[in-house]
Amino acid sequence: MKSFRCALLTFLLLFSSVNSGHNCKEGQLREIRKLADLLAEEELREKAGEYDPDLDSDDEETKEKLELARQIREKEKLITLENQMNKAKAGRHVSRLNVRKRERSMSSLEQQMGELGVEIEAKRMKHLQTQAQKSQHGKKMRVGRSPSLSASRPPPRDELGIPDKAKRAKAAKLRANALKHLKREARKGEADRHVYDLKPKHLFSGKRKMGKTDRR
Repeated sequence: MKSFRCALLTFLLLFSSVNSGHNCKEGQLREIRKLADLLAEEELREKAGEYDPDLDSDDEETKEKLELARQIREKEKLITLENQMNKAKAGRHVSRLNVRKRERSMSSLEQQMGELGVEIEAKRMKHLQTQAQKSQHGKKMRVGRSPSLSASRPPPRDELGIPDKAKRAKAAKLRANALKHLKREARKGEADRHVYDLKPKHLFSGKRKMGKTDRR
């Protein structure tokens, strides 16, 4: 069972190394969930004492596997810290068209795991090789414009005050006639100014008072 746990840790390291910083597909997400469930189950078994270290601590093969698992965990932590530091140094995000080709490849992954003593079978890791060989296209994703919802607005106050359409039309006509004179005056310029004579001379030039005559 400990070899099974080591295999799970190895697979987790390989998967996180290849897919670091990129969106995972739905199938890959399901595999990650299964792997997490298996690791949780193994942890419960270890707490229950199923894997007692005193029983097989003298076995050389077990010691080698435990040491290999420890090295893999340390390597995984180092890769995580390195990714966090690189992300902090990167600053603002740039387009993938301008980003240089990723340094991480299948060959570098095999080299790193080879240093730890883990051999990667080509047949077993075929899905990772296929994914690493895929070229990254820089085309923009075409996204349609989502229709916007118009805000609900209450009806105008003039319609609320006069619900009848005929009466509302008549009121609008009376309002237009009342504003006609004001609009005409508003269109006048400085040259159209006229001073009205409110007391014409020929009507107010007589000498007799009390309104006896309005002519001289």
